[in-house]
Amino acid sequence: MTAGHPTTAAQNEGQPKVPKSVYSALPRILQDSCSLFSRTIEKEAFLHTALAALTRVLPKSRIVLEDKDHRLALFVYIYGGSTSGKGAAAHALQLLSHLKHREQVENKRMEREYEQALKADSDTAGDPPHMVDIRLPLRTTPSSLLARFDRNPSDTVFLLADTEGHALASPTHKDHGNLREILLKGAEGEEDGQLWKKEGHVNLHVWLSLLITSTPKQMTDGIHSTEDGLFSRFLWYETAGKGGKYYDPRPSGKKSLQGRIQEMAPRVTAIYDLMKESEGVDVTFTEEQYDQHTEDFQTMMTEAHDLSAQLGNFVGRLGKRVLRAAATFALLRKAEDGQRMPRTVVCDELSWHAAELLARVWFESMIKVYHTFNPTAAKEDEDNSAPKQALILIRDYLVQNPTLKPKAVVQKLRQEDLSGLTMWLNQVTNANNSVRQLMNTAKAELEACNE
Repeated sequence: MTAGHPTTAAQNEGQPKVPKSVYSALPRILQDSCSLFSRTIEKEAFLHTALAALTRVLPKSRIVLEDKDHRLALFVYIYGGSTSGKGAAAHALQLLSHLKHREQVENKRMEREYEQALKADSDTAGDPPHMVDIRLPLRTTPSSLLARFDRNPSDTVFLLADTEGHALASPTHKDHGNLREILLKGAEGEEDGQLWKKEGHVNLHVWLSLLITSTPKQMTDGIHSTEDGLFSRFLWYETAGKGGKYYDPRPSGKKSLQGRIQEMAPRVTAIYDLMKESEGVDVTFTEEQYDQHTEDFQTMMTEAHDLSAQLGNFVGRLGKRVLRAAATFALLRKAEDGQRMPRTVVCDELSWHAAELLARVWFESMIKVYHTFNPTAAKEDEDNSAPKQALILIRDYLVQNPTLKPKAVVQKLRQEDLSGLTMWLNQVTNANNSVRQLMNTAKAELEACNE
């Protein structure tokens, strides 16, 4: 360290954004893979990208909401400076490595057989066989992407990924616009795109998941403003590590981190196979979950509208993403049992808990990125953000144990190890009294929900 300027471990690691209680509520494949990371910032980046990557192995699944049927497609954007820890996000793709290799081998086999059939008798060879692409490149032409969509089964949620934000900024104006149409339509599963018709893909119906990691400069190069429709379709996460520490490169086991994640990949393939064999799975939510979700997001929408009407409008889209994330957790957990998938899965409480806690993380990240794009916009009142976060956690504690006392709640909040929350608890005159007031608010909200 430099004299007079001590560098703490917390500064090097970056401030935790994800509550610790999220990890114990995750499906086993995510618990086990996240546990491989010792650095908080890398674990959080990996969790975000793994969530989106694993939507690829949940075909034939959907949630039915008021507006329409939603597939479990997610856009995730990880941004941060060089060596900030965002590189860990790319490891999530290793969870798909076993499945990707298997399907590539199968694709080549079917292509060879089809070519032999064509040579033998082109009249009876039939249509080209369906291929299975586990991951598609973002750096390609829009027409090539559409062709790949066409050759895959119709129940596919396609996964696109790139480690540079520049990938969203195509070199020509024409391709730039066409790529955006594909991404915007694919985020919502819209099938009436003009590009679809122009390229001869009239009946194409595409759902996309998208992973991007980039520096802040590349972020604004690829998405020019919050008016860009792509902005509100992403779940945002910043790897805000301060740097200044060189990490010991020796492996903690006989295999590298990448190798240990690849060892888990066959488990992901087994989940995919169960989903493919199913007749289709609908994920539903309980009335209590819908009530909680609506109340939480009404609160967030009010907070956001106080900052910007545009930002407030984005909250509605974020809410649908959180429901997709909850459904993704629920299906992964159900499929890990190894039993035939039922026609309907009700979102379990652990999956719901994880998604609802992450909702606040994504909400606050969206606000921060919004101010990056709009530096003159009104700033969020930082003094209020920690109590709001505490209120959400307290309400969850009380649902699980209504008899908790303020002192026990303060201890649980400290165990979450969230820097902003810990700082607030240290700064208030009497932490027990401040928490008691929040507990009263939480109890009143819960009672109102039960009436």
